Amino acid sequence: MASKEDIRDWIQDLRYVNQNAEWQLEHRLKALQQLSTAGDAAAAAIPALIRMYFSRLQAEREQALATLEAIDPQWPARPEALEERSYLIKKLNKDHREANKAVRILSGMGEPVVEPLRKRLFEEADDDFFLAKGLTVLHNIQPPVKGLLPLINTLLPNARTDYLLETITDILGERSDGSAEAIDSLVKLLENKNPRVRSKAIKAIGNAETVDEIAALPLINCLSDKEKEVREEAIHVFSKHHLKTAADFFTRMIDNRGKLLEEDLKAIFEKIKFWISRSAAEDFKLNASRFRDNLSWYNRELQEKLAKPEILLESVLAVLYNRGEVEPSMVEALGDIYQKYNNLTIKIRSLKLLGVLREAKEAVLPILVKSLESPYESVREAGVAALNRLDTNWLHHPITAQMIGTLVEQLDSQSTREASVNTLLSIGEVGIPSLLQHLQGTEKRLIRETLIEILSKFGDSAEIKLDDLLHIKEKFQNAQTLSALNDLIKKIEKQ
Repeated sequence: MASKEDIRDWIQDLRYVNQNAEWQLEHRLKALQQLSTAGDAAAAAIPALIRMYFSRLQAEREQALATLEAIDPQWPARPEALEERSYLIKKLNKDHREANKAVRILSGMGEPVVEPLRKRLFEEADDDFFLAKGLTVLHNIQPPVKGLLPLINTLLPNARTDYLLETITDILGERSDGSAEAIDSLVKLLENKNPRVRSKAIKAIGNAETVDEIAALPLINCLSDKEKEVREEAIHVFSKHHLKTAADFFTRMIDNRGKLLEEDLKAIFEKIKFWISRSAAEDFKLNASRFRDNLSWYNRELQEKLAKPEILLESVLAVLYNRGEVEPSMVEALGDIYQKYNNLTIKIRSLKLLGVLREAKEAVLPILVKSLESPYESVREAGVAALNRLDTNWLHHPITAQMIGTLVEQLDSQSTREASVNTLLSIGEVGIPSLLQHLQGTEKRLIRETLIEILSKFGDSAEIKLDDLLHIKEKFQNAQTLSALNDLIKKIEKQ
């Protein structure tokens, strides 16, 4: 067992200096290994070992940490470690590697570092890096440090760097309790120029079990943020938390068909009237729509503001779908929104909402069926998905049967053939029985061959019965049509 004299000598050897770097390192590593075998008896070495943990040499750093762990796995909480409290606090304004190590050790020291660190935070108020690391320490300490939120609110107005702001939002996110004080701090960050800060602030608000109504309007504004990551975080918060202010706003947004309201235009006008001409001002008084159209190409800021209602509508539709808060009374408005906007995201999200309104099936079905004629594949796919959700037997509805019949007839015309093929393919394998029925019933060669071509494009899993094809084949006489059908039959026989 090592004596106190041995321990003292080994601690002294940690500072051994020699002109030969290899001899010096070997001597120090030997002292470290000897201390590690002494266990708790070597606790007096903890201050020296902490300093060696910050050595420039990797071998010394690694062995110093191993020795500290051998002495006591909870070494940061030892009284001996507190002797290096000031040294470690100074390390918080060094490079990331050293600062992060200091953060871990100070966090493990607990309550004894709180007041000294709090004092240094005010002394180093101009050093955002130090503030970020110091706040992280106070946040990590267990049990939780009291008064951390007021401290953050004091430091927040003078925060200049994204690093500090993101650190604060991370801390507030983990400590968010939905209180007005916490929400107030986070709401201020929603207007920060850095989208990562805005996004993290939104996430922090949403982490609380309940969200105060005072956050509703600032969060609604985030639904039209130009950065997608910010909008998606806001969508997630509203999907998780029901806020009456927001719910009422969303309903009005749908009722108004996402229209840019006159008061919104007036707010824009007030911001830009100092540079527009008198004629433009008169345009606004006479016709707000013409005013908007005449200026939208001229000013980028105005373009962004005019785009906000569409972006906002995209987000509102996503929230309503995620929450399942769509009523049969919205069918007409959602149908109008689908027809009105060229924005594919708005179209697709409108269709998704319509697809859940089973109780209004008769009113919804014509809208969804019509969407299958869209020139955009993504819209057609969304229409089919919505129809399948609305009613698994939608293909047997008279409206659908009439549409498919029309599409099949349009296969005979070069001008409509491609669009009809795309629509019939979008319906998918569920439409195969109907296609076979039309293949058997039509006498037009081009329609027959096109239907065979469509059936051939379905995957190997498609349920096309060989007997049905053989029965249909008996009616065909045209050599080209028979050749195409025989190719399809061979494909089915191989499956």
